[in-house]
Amino acid sequence: YLKHGATLKLGYDQTLLSVGELWLDLPVTAVDSSRQLLTSYWGANLKSQLTDQLYAEIGRVEKVSPRNEEDFRKFSFTS
Repeated sequence: YLKHGATLKLGYDQTLLSVGELWLDLPVTAVDSSRQLLTSYWGANLKSQLTDQLYAEIGRVEKVSPRNEEDFRKFSFTS
């Protein structure tokens, strides 16, 4: 099996913008790194370090590619 994708990352100071294929380890979008092929997501993510102990992260996930598929499909909480 082979999965490939691209991500554009732009950073400035302590802010990072990622657009494209993402591996997000969040409560809604978990990634199991013990698998050979990872579940990946398509969208945008913005992280910013506000203080030494506080950071903010916002994003939008539009599509998901399960670990056993190559193509992306619409991301939905209900299906």
